[in-house]
Amino acid sequence: MKMENNIVSSKDAVVEKLLVKEGDMVDGSQKLIQLGDQ
Repeated sequence: MKMENNIVSSKDAVVEKLLVKEGDMVDGSQKLIQLGDQ
């Protein structure tokens, strides 16, 4: 099953690193991205 979700941040930031690959199974509490300052 494919799902798409919006991800929001409480501050302005840039995505520094993706921690998962397309198609990976993820847990509900798993970190997906690493954010950094602009």
